[in-house]
Amino acid sequence: MLELPDKKEFTKLYMEDCMSLENLAAKYFVSIGPIARWIKVFGLSRRGKFIPQKKLKELIDRGLNNKQIATWLGCTEKTVGIYIKKYELITESFEKTTLEIPSKSELIKLCEERTTVKELAEKYFVGTTTISLWLKFYDIKKTGQSFKKEKIEKLINTDLTKKEIAEILGCEGHTLNNYLNKYGLQREAK
Repeated sequence: MLELPDKKEFTKLYMEDCMSLENLAAKYFVSIGPIARWIKVFGLSRRGKFIPQKKLKELIDRGLNNKQIATWLGCTEKTVGIYIKKYELITESFEKTTLEIPSKSELIKLCEERTTVKELAEKYFVGTTTISLWLKFYDIKKTGQSFKKEKIEKLINTDLTKKEIAEILGCEGHTLNNYLNKYGLQREAK
C-alpha cells in the first residue's frame, strides 16, 4: 500500500500550481491511478479544464508559449488560448514579449508563397496560435494551400496513412479529407 503524500504539499501542487496528473505522477513516482485516489482522499475537487488567471499569467510571464503551458497544465493548447482570451492576457503578453514579430509585408509574402501556419510556426519558433494572432493583428487573411488532384491521388494510392500524407503535404488531416471529398478520391480497398 502506497503512503499518502503530505496533504498540504500535494494540495498546493495540484490546486495552486495546477500541476497536471501526469506531472504529479512523475513527481511521486507513481501512475496516474494513485494520484486520482489521493485527490479524492484529500477531498479535493477535480479541476477539469479550469485554469486560474494567476497561474496562467505566471506561466506567460515566465516566457512559456501556449504549447508549453498546455503541457505543464495537462490540457490542450486550445484550452490555454481560450483562457488567455477570457482573461484578456493577449495584449499583455504581446507587450512583454522579447520575441521579434515579423513585419506585415514579410508575413504577406510568406502567405502568398503558400507557407502553411505550421511552417510559419516552425520558422519563427512559436506556436500555431501565435501565428494566428499575428495574422489577425495585421489583418492578413490566410488562404489555404491548394493541392492538385494528381498529387493527392498519387499519395493516396500508396501504403502511407492519411496522417503521413497530410504531413508530406504540410497540412492538417481535415484539410486532406476536404481535398479527398472535393476530388472524389477514396483509398482503394486492399
